[in-house]
Amino acid sequence: MRPYYVLSGVLLLAAPAAGQTIEVTKVEFVHTRTDAATGVTSSLEEGSYQIAPDGVYRVDRLNKATGQRSATIEDGGRRTTLDADRREARVEASNIIPRGTPSAWQEVGTTQRTDLGTKQVGGLTLRGYRFTSVLAGPRGQQIVHNNEIWSTVSTTPKVAPVILELRFESPAGIEEQKVVKIEKVKVSPDIFRVPRTFKTK
Repeated sequence: MRPYYVLSGVLLLAAPAAGQTIEVTKVEFVHTRTDAATGVTSSLEEGSYQIAPDGVYRVDRLNKATGQRSATIEDGGRRTTLDADRREARVEASNIIPRGTPSAWQEVGTTQRTDLGTKQVGGLTLRGYRFTSVLAGPRGQQIVHNNEIWSTVSTTPKVAPVILELRFESPAGIEEQKVVKIEKVKVSPDIFRVPRTFKTK
């Protein structure tokens, strides 16, 4: 029988399993936005990280507005994005950041970094940093952005940290990704591979 993985009622298929399993750290999260004007908080996304002992990890996401599902596998500087609807996989360097629409707002000065120390979340130690930047508009107005990131702390140099929590504050409101559950689970190693029925681009 072909294995499958369920994320909030959504099926993501994996390649046939070979029978063995590995223990991973599964981290479930929610991504929300709070509007500054109304104070209303809406759910944007939910999903989970599955982190293997060697540092390879998979992120499954469900867009709450569109119902679109996606999965990415991060492996030593390489990101593989799985499109379950098209049954396609795209491989690229994980340090590539998509470019957005050009903005009239320009950063003023240097972004300030503040070390937030560490905190315990569900048995994991996370280290946090806050980045504060000032942006100037075309008419001389200024706004302040605060961006927090919290990532895993590894005792093994070969295992890169994984960013699990994010918080972005601006005059428009707050976007936040928060961990809601952490557990150890047994999974097939195939979840970290491209399914054989997928076409790689």
